[in-house]
Amino acid sequence: MDLHNAEMGKMGEIIQLKRQLKDMLASEAGQDEASGTAWGEALTLLDSADFSMKSWMRNWAEPDSTLPQAEQIAQLQQQLESMEATRDLMNAAIQQATAYLPAP
Repeated sequence: MDLHNAEMGKMGEIIQLKRQLKDMLASEAGQDEASGTAWGEALTLLDSADFSMKSWMRNWAEPDSTLPQAEQIAQLQQQLESMEATRDLMNAAIQQATAYLPAP
């Protein structure tokens, strides 16, 4: 859960990057098809990262306390691995999106 809490702070950045890319796509429509396609891919990756975090949160569950401790630990390990994959996707999406946006 600590990893989730740390990564949750990036959700605002993902939403902002999505908004910026959508604005750029709208203002640059038809001017540079190659860049538009790359921006579209970056936007898709941001959407995937957003969906991944929301799915992880929706599917989070405390381990069943009636199960043996080893199984509870296995469930938690599975949750951790899923959150690590979400973290990696979020980081990749942010990195790709910022490559197409002007520096602040």
